[in-house]
Amino acid sequence: MTLERIVFSVNGAPLPHTSAALDQSAEETTRTAQFDIAWTGAGIPCAPDDEATITVSGALWGTGYVRDVRPGHDENSRTYSVSFVSRSCDATECSIDHPTGLKRDADLGDIAREFDVLGVGVEVKAKTIKKAVHKVRPGETLFETLETDARAQGVLIHDSPEGKLVLADKPEGRHAERAFAWRQHQEGVGQPFWRDKFFERQGSRAGVDRGQCLGIAGGGGGQGHSPPAAAADRAV
Repeated sequence: MTLERIVFSVNGAPLPHTSAALDQSAEETTRTAQFDIAWTGAGIPCAPDDEATITVSGALWGTGYVRDVRPGHDENSRTYSVSFVSRSCDATECSIDHPTGLKRDADLGDIAREFDVLGVGVEVKAKTIKKAVHKVRPGETLFETLETDARAQGVLIHDSPEGKLVLADKPEGRHAERAFAWRQHQEGVGQPFWRDKFFERQGSRAGVDRGQCLGIAGGGGGQGHSPPAAAADRAV
């Protein structure tokens, strides 16, 4: 059985940890991770919004920020639980601040690049239809302004290891849309495992009735939209 080595680095320095859980999926726009940090130095190991990266056996897995630092202690020890979020979170949590809120004669990739005002970055791996005019509604995030058209055209929105937004017409890797995670044990050696999510599709293109379209998992939105098909998650 192949074991993987996970390295969690904050501000360029690796942090030792005793356990880790990494979570990414074609269903979700932003990948996340959770670490239990083994810290013996002075003060806290890191702070929210510190820049962070995660590698798995030398390959970049995620680029983003420290989200939360939760300390704990007793008479003999102290612990720190640290969460990580991809830099693509800016596309799901921050409103678009654009001079006009308009983009004319543009496909989905053009729209994403125009309204990526925070510099998240956009990778386009799907051919999409041009619109005469696209208008941003006040308060919309980048994900929200793309989501309706993406759903209509069968485009998935997820992130890359570099934290960029990816527009794709199919999940990368296995088509079964498995939510990928890692279990890790002491000394940074971990074993991958999978949480299978199988859907029963009715009149919907495979891979379209994702959680982000149904408003039930990640993506930063989906609420208020009607699902394009009936779906059932047998894991629930």
